Amino acid sequence: MGELGAWGAKLTGILDPSAMHRIARAVGLVAKQEAGGAARRSLGADAAMSNFKGGRARLSAGFDEDGSRVTVNFRGPWALADKGRKASGPIFPKAGKAKGKGVVAGRAVMTPMGPRARSGFGPSRGLDTLSDASRDIEQVAGKTAFKQLQSEIGRIIS
Repeated sequence: MGELGAWGAKLTGILDPSAMHRIARAVGLVAKQEAGGAARRSLGADAAMSNFKGGRARLSAGFDEDGSRVTVNFRGPWALADKGRKASGPIFPKAGKAKGKGVVAGRAVMTPMGPRARSGFGPSRGLDTLSDASRDIEQVAGKTAFKQLQSEIGRIIS
């Protein structure tokens, strides 16, 4: 009976908040890696979408941990990468100013032959990036939590 009591006391260490923190952190890190991998598979090595205001829009992920619960935060235009853009429309040129020339066409509509008459954007197909990332995370999270739990048990018992 004494040996079982000692064994039970060791196993209650698994419920320790620091052990749960280590398990949740391991799952969060793997989820972050899987989301980044899904973005790179869909969009290329830099996981960024081009033709956005200010250059490229990068997809990334992070995680928040609250005790034993992990929430994955997807940062960037994941919904656009997942489902695409359904609508299309015109891009209206903005007037720019050139020193000594008055009002001229803005840089976005300039071509080597002069200003472009009109411009627009069209629909884009979805790449299922967010769906792939969620599926990958679900496949790997349980295995990671189990491996981390095994290492926590091994650390407590030894």
